[in-house]
Amino acid sequence: MKQEETALLWKYVDGQCNHSEQEWILKMVANDPVWKQELESVQAANKFIASNLSLQQPSAQFAQQVMTKIQRTSVKKPFINKWVVKGIAAFFVITIISCSTYMIQHGSSFPNKFSYSFDISKYTSILIRTFLFANIIAILLLLDTLLRRRMKSY
Repeated sequence: MKQEETALLWKYVDGQCNHSEQEWILKMVANDPVWKQELESVQAANKFIASNLSLQQPSAQFAQQVMTKIQRTSVKKPFINKWVVKGIAAFFVITIISCSTYMIQHGSSFPNKFSYSFDISKYTSILIRTFLFANIIAILLLLDTLLRRRMKSY
């Protein structure tokens, strides 16, 4: 008997076969004595396993011991490197400054005297506005985080 057929018999004994597989197995058991003998040996093995093997329960203090070991292991360093966060913040600051400088330089002409006129309607691209909005929010969140850390230290 092939290994796939034996696996199918185990599925049948465990009740995991679909209707067509059950019919096919019953037909094979009725017609072939090898199948009948194999089914009887699988059923006997299943009864032996069910009657002689039982699951062991962990001790009552198992969960407490596990939690104690977890608490003893402390994290030596934070998950996120501080330089990565600072690098990302620097990228956003440089991006905002460069975008603002570009908009000021190309947004209005500067005659002899210094006149600063910034007209946002010249920059109607939703992409630029969305990008600037996201950068401003990121800077505000960074400032909030930095100020909260300073307040905790006092």
